[in-house]
Amino acid sequence: KGRKRLWELRVQFRVKAPVEGPLLVGIELEKYVPLGASAKRLMGMTVAALKQVAGNDLYHSVGDDPSKGPGPHEKPVFMMPLWACDQMIVTPEGEDPPDLCDSSY
Repeated sequence: KGRKRLWELRVQFRVKAPVEGPLLVGIELEKYVPLGASAKRLMGMTVAALKQVAGNDLYHSVGDDPSKGPGPHEKPVFMMPLWACDQMIVTPEGEDPPDLCDSSY
């Protein structure tokens, strides 16, 4: 019964000011990772498919190869709008947020 997840991450936060534009969530690698041609092609197809769902708010970069010139260099990064995640609950100001340990979430 219920959802069969291999993993999940639950985060609760409060913003101090109204958010302008999309709220993004993502990852950034510490350093550039060289990729072969087939890996780049597969990554490009995957990002294109994800952009079909998340739209232009999705941002992806393999980063800048530091051997190609002086810095600063962009790190590898993948960002997407928070609304594209599995579940997002927005609690209006003044109301109590739900218990994130509740099994119904």
